[in-house]
Amino acid sequence: MELQSYQNSAQHPYLHLLDGGLTDNLGLRGPFEDIVAKGGIRNKIQGDLNPNLVSKMVIIVVNGAFRKDRGWDRYRQPPNIVQVTLALGSVPMERYSFETLELLKANAKQWETEWNEGNHAHEPNAPGSQRALRRVQFYVIEVSFDGLHDDAEKDYFEKLPTSFKLPPGAVARLKAVAGSC
Repeated sequence: MELQSYQNSAQHPYLHLLDGGLTDNLGLRGPFEDIVAKGGIRNKIQGDLNPNLVSKMVIIVVNGAFRKDRGWDRYRQPPNIVQVTLALGSVPMERYSFETLELLKANAKQWETEWNEGNHAHEPNAPGSQRALRRVQFYVIEVSFDGLHDDAEKDYFEKLPTSFKLPPGAVARLKAVAGSC
């Protein structure tokens, strides 16, 4: 509904896009809402895939959360009101991201059941019906720096900004560590 208002370019000559991290650091809430709006996972993706050829659905979640070391634990004095206020944006976001990932995992199990029940709802001997389609398994894979064993390396990567412009050498380091997480 809100997007339709942008069809009138005279009233809305500019479109400003903001990082999805403002609402969901993992970028998963939008796809969830789209799946619900389309009436389920099967309706959402069936037009793009041949169900006869699908046996696995893999959802890869890249968690590039930026973690800032506030250093509060190194000082006797507690954080002041400004420091606490600034933390209010990131602390709930981290918890919300965790809950969103758990929701995705639960939904993936539900989607697998819905998909497979839909596949086998066809009567193989009914006139004009397809034979029962193969079962599909859904997998959720999270990519994050949590799996790094070297604390200094983990700290380095968690402090990298999510940006198209990274410090020199950061891309090479990211590529080198990609297979070890």
